[in-house]
Amino acid sequence: MFSRSPTRSLLHLLKQDGDGENFALLFGGTWCHNTRAVIKQVNAEAQRTDVPVVYNVDLVLDGGTVNGSNGSANPIHIRDTSTRDGATNFRPSYLYGDVVNTYFPNLVTQYDPATSSRVDYFPGGDTSGSAAVARRLQVPFVLEYERGTGASVASDAVKRQWIQSTVSGDVTSYTEYMTEWWFTVPSAQARPELRDSLRRVHPHRRAGAPVGAGACAAGVRPGGGPGVAYVLHGAAWARDGRCVDRVARGGPR
Repeated sequence: MFSRSPTRSLLHLLKQDGDGENFALLFGGTWCHNTRAVIKQVNAEAQRTDVPVVYNVDLVLDGGTVNGSNGSANPIHIRDTSTRDGATNFRPSYLYGDVVNTYFPNLVTQYDPATSSRVDYFPGGDTSGSAAVARRLQVPFVLEYERGTGASVASDAVKRQWIQSTVSGDVTSYTEYMTEWWFTVPSAQARPELRDSLRRVHPHRRAGAPVGAGACAAGVRPGGGPGVAYVLHGAAWARDGRCVDRVARGGPR
């Protein structure tokens, strides 16, 4: 079951600190052709691995109904830098930046914020303070989240995430999944490499086994690209009705 989680509901979810309060999050929106290409597979894998709810986080606040998709001119696309054309707070990027930096401390992305694309924003939307930087994830992006039971968010709150890792010497680089419909739903005449791409995105019969402590600190399966099964497999998913009911008032979508 998918449930769309607006910003306030998402914050409620991320603050849950009970033991075993794990949540599956899918970042993306129906305006995104890359997300539309995998949503069927994510749903099927969630059902297969007994995940009760996948919470959809759309970084375009209205789902793209008024201003379109994630273009730089859209003032309510929050996964973009807050300043545009001289306007200091053109968009409320802090809604993205504060969440990423507070609740996803071990998130990894293809973009390195020190050298590549990133999100510059003012924490809390306060332009009188100093600007901050957040990692810029691309969509679709699936992760398993567990806040932990301490006073602060656990340093490993992102338990698993859907991203490919490549190690070259002492350097690890990451590549996010941005596929297309014709890769995930290949026709009978599709080339073999298209079918292989489908298996990488959705390995039906190859659920990721748990990785030993220390070997997967960032929630990334070593040695290449984890499929959706790896992210959604083996967690004690939150099933408390109060969490699901309060977050998903509108029901599944």
